[in-house]
Amino acid sequence: MKKIILISLLIGLSTSVFADNLSKSRVDSHGPISLMADHNHNKNEIMTSYRFMSMAMDGNIQGNNDITTTAITGGSYMMAPETMSMSMHMIGMMYGVSNHTTLMMMTSYQEKEMSMINRMNQTSSSKTNGLSDLKLSALQTILKSDKQSWIANIGLSLPIGSIDEANSGSRLPYAMQLGSGTTDFMLGTTYIGYTKYLSYGSQIASVIRTGKNKNQYRLGNNLSLSTWVAKAINSNLSLSARLTRSTQSDITGSDTTLTMMSPTTSTNTGNISYTASIGSNIQFTKKPLAGARLAFEISKPVLQHAKGIQMKKDYNYTVGYQQLF
Repeated sequence: MKKIILISLLIGLSTSVFADNLSKSRVDSHGPISLMADHNHNKNEIMTSYRFMSMAMDGNIQGNNDITTTAITGGSYMMAPETMSMSMHMIGMMYGVSNHTTLMMMTSYQEKEMSMINRMNQTSSSKTNGLSDLKLSALQTILKSDKQSWIANIGLSLPIGSIDEANSGSRLPYAMQLGSGTTDFMLGTTYIGYTKYLSYGSQIASVIRTGKNKNQYRLGNNLSLSTWVAKAINSNLSLSARLTRSTQSDITGSDTTLTMMSPTTSTNTGNISYTASIGSNIQFTKKPLAGARLAFEISKPVLQHAKGIQMKKDYNYTVGYQQLF
């Protein structure tokens, strides 16, 4: 993780090489819609965006193997999670301060639901909803030409989301909270290359937690590496395929109000996953939608490894609308 931080800082501070003739008219000039901070804007350009993301978890995993709820409740836990869903409404804005520096802001509203089963085969569920953490970033162009684009980003995630969500007076587990409760750093870099018939790219993105929140824990750091290829079907439509490797470290500290009745209250949250995604991007060039993009991406894990017992990731999808002014 320290190497990633150092590399990202060096990228952000290095001398930039610019060629302002990069054509942004290509439908495949953006990365897949699930990615953030993948492109920048020229001076005084404004882009607003709305994304809807839906994620599902079904069943549980220990190491590389599935584990049944019966096996979980037959051991040291009295309850086991069965399913979890999350939907998120994300509103973002990007503003070009110059031809090579862009500012970005994103806020979101989350809805979460988790179902549990106990040793007596009785089920229960809990729900939470509300604003999540506010994200502010700056994107800096390192290289830009007709054939490639390379940018770095640095940002802060501000603890707006609640970490005190409860059900019947009892605090809900970590995954059901709406924020981290800490001010977190976001560092990353994105490279996109262009050929006559397709584009390809890679992105490194990280979230580095700081300190502990008021409930005496710190969520694990996140690191992801995505690589993708996109094919322009015509001037208005492109299709993409992406592979992502994601890692998350354990929670540090603990919320002492949580009882160890379920693996959802464990701090063993470290995991590695590989996810395959396919997507599409539609670019509108005629009024009244000139400057708009409508994009979609669906993802499915192909390999997961969990430290301890964790819920098993299923599909997730993102639909997004972007408008350039």
